Amino acid sequence: DGNRGEFEKDSRYSRGSIRGTCQGKDWKEKVKARLSSTGLPEGFSRKALIFLEELWKWNRVYNLTGIKDPVEMFERLFLESLAAHTFIPKGARVMDLGSGPGIPGIPLKLLRDDISIDLVERRKKKTAFMRHVLRLMKIEGARVLERDLKGDEKDLKESYQVVVSRAVMDPRELFDIASFYLEDGGVFVGFSGKDVANASLEFGGRRVFFFVKRKGYFSR
Repeated sequence: DGNRGEFEKDSRYSRGSIRGTCQGKDWKEKVKARLSSTGLPEGFSRKALIFLEELWKWNRVYNLTGIKDPVEMFERLFLESLAAHTFIPKGARVMDLGSGPGIPGIPLKLLRDDISIDLVERRKKKTAFMRHVLRLMKIEGARVLERDLKGDEKDLKESYQVVVSRAVMDPRELFDIASFYLEDGGVFVGFSGKDVANASLEFGGRRVFFFVKRKGYFSR
């Protein structure tokens, strides 16, 4: 949080610059209907709508994601992220590597209150958004870490049972970075638009794949 004050001094990031709400209720009704069809708890649906509206408002000013439509945000960012929870043990310590605006980490945390998660992101506008959401929604058991993890050395002392990532990067590079932070037997869960050889699940047209770290290397 040391950078937060400096960041918020910039008028572009003042609260006044992001006032407003999504125009119309159609998108909320569509998202509610989609959530209802998944069988997810009602309380989770309410939290999902709060997160999506905040992401939509901030995105108009800061360009946090190239996706502009809130319904598409829900389908491609929020809902797809939940597929990763299948690979996360109960009570696990999780890192979201290259979290961007909190994807997949925040949706996973909203669904899985039993886990603790560190949201690791290097870009200031995105860490500011995540901190805003954590405060607004009173989400506990989640931290925002403003870091640029390169994979050439261990930049954090913590080790994790699970590392998740939707970062736009070559999968092998992501594996290399994740290996610094995974416990032996830990799991890396990634998403890719490409056909990954070790893919374990197809979800929404994307591949969700996982590798297990065993004695310094990854195996399926």
